[in-house]
Amino acid sequence: RNDDIFEISPLNIDQRKRLIEVYLKSFGKRLSEDQIDRIVSDSQCGNTMVLKTLLNELINFGIFEELDNRISYFLGNETIESFYQALLQSYETDFSIYGNNVIRHTLSLIAASSNGLTEEEILEMTGQKQLHWSQFHCAFIEHFTNKHGKISFSHDYILTSVCARYLDDQEYLKKIQDQIITYFRSHDNARSWNELAYQYHITGRYSDMWQLLRRSEVMKHFLYNARERLEIYWSDIVSGCDIYDLTVYLDDLKDDFNTSLEFAGFIGRQEWRTALMYMQQVYDIMHDADRAYFFKMLGDIYSKQSNQCYRKALTIL
Repeated sequence: RNDDIFEISPLNIDQRKRLIEVYLKSFGKRLSEDQIDRIVSDSQCGNTMVLKTLLNELINFGIFEELDNRISYFLGNETIESFYQALLQSYETDFSIYGNNVIRHTLSLIAASSNGLTEEEILEMTGQKQLHWSQFHCAFIEHFTNKHGKISFSHDYILTSVCARYLDDQEYLKKIQDQIITYFRSHDNARSWNELAYQYHITGRYSDMWQLLRRSEVMKHFLYNARERLEIYWSDIVSGCDIYDLTVYLDDLKDDFNTSLEFAGFIGRQEWRTALMYMQQVYDIMHDADRAYFFKMLGDIYSKQSNQCYRKALTIL
């Protein structure tokens, strides 16, 4: 499109030194010239994210006499992937006093969720003490982000590393997914519906997906708040579920003009006969102000009479 293109190159040696000095100074910290030279000469530290992660680890490291060994530990990695694997290993070791595999469990749950977990959910699923979680959360804060109360990973490097380190084991992945499903099945709200639908989708549990979406309140939630996701989940049901009945919402929606029309439009021409059943039941309850919209929607669904329906809608308007 003839846009200007800017190439983001790795930091050069001088830029790396400048970043180290300025960033550490903002925390009242400094490194020796030899330590700085070792860091800036490492090829992976040309990546700003890697260099910043390393500096944060050194800032939080509390044993001055072991600082050189700590630097060597991180600089001994030849790829960005191995650098973040080493980072995860260090947290596993540092927080092993809180219980075996607590870091693995916590990070795996977050990675396997649809878009993060709340602090309450993490604590309840892992069984951690509040103090232990708070200490880990503070230490790992640069790699977490909090969106609307849900904690997820702040960048793809850490997410990719967590998945590669913990969730490549399919048996363990299934165990984590089953735990998430069991937990959210014990709750009944929009938050749990979103997470359950996502888990059923990625695990291929399409019969469970139908049992969730056959509830009219759940269907209404997705129709109005997550239409694109609903299209994906509905495709799962149509292609992978042996038994489903699209008329299950008729009674619950018989007095709900807007939702009946929304659902009729959603199943549309693929299931037009059933869609017409929903159109029929709201015909008698619609107000004059709804008539144009009704006939426009009818035209969208019923292709054999679409022109007549569109003309009717235009006439009303």
